[in-house]
Amino acid sequence: MCHGAGGLTAHYRMGARTAGMNMLLGGCLIALALFFGTQIPVLLGLLPVWFWRVPGYAGLRHALLALDLRGTALTIAVLTGALGPRWGT
Repeated sequence: MCHGAGGLTAHYRMGARTAGMNMLLGGCLIALALFFGTQIPVLLGLLPVWFWRVPGYAGLRHALLALDLRGTALTIAVLTGALGPRWGT
């Protein structure tokens, strides 16, 4: 599961302000993978549908950042968003 900039935004908004929180989360994820790796798809399937809307929160927060952009910064953000998916394929 991807946990890039969206995850960082969500962590910050939920109160994580130090690198220690990222170390703790990373350690927990490594432990889960080592001890429960084969069961993780089953466990994720047990989560309620509303839980999967949480990543949408991070996406919304990123979209709202665009409201603060003006001029060149806005142009770069729009071009990156429009062209980025084409470069990845």
